[in-house]
Amino acid sequence: MSGKQKIISQYDYEKAEKKFELYIRESDLLLRSDEYIVMHLDGVKFTGKKCKQLSADNKKYVFACLMQTAINLCNKFASARIAYVAGDEISILLDGSCIKENYHNRVQKIISLFVSSATLFFNIELRKFNGKDKEQLYDFLNDGLFAAKTYNITSEMVNDYFKWRLLSCKKLIFDRREKFDEKADWEKYGALITFQNGKWTANKVDFEMSKLCKQPQDEHYVLKEVKL
Repeated sequence: MSGKQKIISQYDYEKAEKKFELYIRESDLLLRSDEYIVMHLDGVKFTGKKCKQLSADNKKYVFACLMQTAINLCNKFASARIAYVAGDEISILLDGSCIKENYHNRVQKIISLFVSSATLFFNIELRKFNGKDKEQLYDFLNDGLFAAKTYNITSEMVNDYFKWRLLSCKKLIFDRREKFDEKADWEKYGALITFQNGKWTANKVDFEMSKLCKQPQDEHYVLKEVKL
């Protein structure tokens, strides 16, 4: 049995840490602060095994949970500028210049925080369900997890990026050989989440022929109904 524990100083700690600094620094990558940051979250196996068993109402409910999860993430992370939800994906645009809010743009830090926050928020929303066929949600309730990737894009790419995600949403219907015009708006267009009048709001709208622009005197992006 050891004797009395000696006092451990900051010097002792840093001395022991030094041998690991190079290895930690090698993978602790930083995103650019002079560009935007895309945080792209995917529900793990949401559109495969988990969704195949769901009724139409439950699929709609799961999407509503994803939509609210995205809004909650935008409220939590102050650098959020616009977001989009479609299928099992959430894309959030962050301002790379918000160093403090982005945890110094450290890839590992920001991804782990978004993944854990998304998983928590989604499961909180999912457990509010009080309708029929709750047993259909079993796989989500016990394994509603997210994966993520993050990368920089320039301001000139923002509009095209979200149009690309809208294209992915539409394509999914054709991949399944389903009739596009018979689908509900949330299935056809997903949900574009913008900050207006002091709050984050989701709109299920086709924004293919419109443009995403910054609001005057504001860093957030909104949808402008103008022809390109």
